[in-house]
Amino acid sequence: MMPHTNPKIALTIAGVLLLAFGSGLFWFIHYSPDTTSSNPTTTPTPTISVGISGIVSVVAGNCMPGVSTCVTTHPTRKVYVYKSLSNSDMDGTDLVPGAGTLVATTMSDTSGAYALSVPAGTYSVLVESQGKQYCNIFGENANEVCSVTVTNSNTKYDISDSSQSTY
Repeated sequence: MMPHTNPKIALTIAGVLLLAFGSGLFWFIHYSPDTTSSNPTTTPTPTISVGISGIVSVVAGNCMPGVSTCVTTHPTRKVYVYKSLSNSDMDGTDLVPGAGTLVATTMSDTSGAYALSVPAGTYSVLVESQGKQYCNIFGENANEVCSVTVTNSNTKYDISDSSQSTY
């Protein structure tokens, strides 16, 4: 019978051995410990029956493979829900000031969790980032800007702000 080994340690040793033998594939197997300040794996049970809930994440740093200094946090941020926005409402990843019809706002908590009660419909969900309202998910048609469709239940929608990262 083999002794129990920690898979993280085994991956680290394998990565060191590959590096020692000069393999350029080191970054494919090297184990990097989780450097996040908080890493929730599920959205807390919302107190809403119809609406949107999720986790706000901020990804920052150099996220390139092999040299990654990428860090994910789950800060307190303002979350905005608009009637479905189109590409013309955006200036790159930022909402054009005054564009769109605001439906609701809330603040995420200290672990990034948020929940909003909104009626069934299609919405755009943005997050405050560096003083602007940010969205980085665009669909194939012009009316899919950070789009989420709410039915007669709670719809999970996680938000990732990658404006402070490099890929």
